[in-house]
Amino acid sequence: PSPSAPAAAAFERVLVYVTEHPGTSPKAIIDETGLRRPVVFQALAEGCESGALSKAGRWRNVTYSPAGHTPSDGDVAVVPKPKYRRSRIGAADIVEDVVAWIERHPGCRRSELTPAFRVTSGVLRRALDVAKEQHHIRMEGTRASARYFALGGSASSTGDARDDGVAVIAATR
Repeated sequence: PSPSAPAAAAFERVLVYVTEHPGTSPKAIIDETGLRRPVVFQALAEGCESGALSKAGRWRNVTYSPAGHTPSDGDVAVVPKPKYRRSRIGAADIVEDVVAWIERHPGCRRSELTPAFRVTSGVLRRALDVAKEQHHIRMEGTRASARYFALGGSASSTGDARDDGVAVIAATR
């Protein structure tokens, strides 16, 4: 049976991407091409069966390259962009990002932060508490109706952001 037109187009897109990015992972192909996971894996399997692609590694360490490609020092495998994952992220990992987001959105509520970071409310609450303890942000109002403001310094700066006495008192509540 001949492949359908969409399957052939997907195969072609995957083949072109792997040719341009030798040593790439299936996750990177999925992220960069926007194709669905089963479509990508079907195209990779067809590419290996036809001899157009070669597969190296096992399980999570699988990479794909054009057939006959020998890795050189200049080849860098495409690493997928990190995304926050609920089970693998802690509060300490997102403090700087939370502070930067609050700097761009002063007066935001926690309900606005939760979808921006796609983490559990507990992880976000701990990240906000750490940022307050380090005097990067302040909270106005009660926890239920809190609004968050940056104190002028960023989480990555080494200086102390305690230039506003009122803000320090508000941040220590």
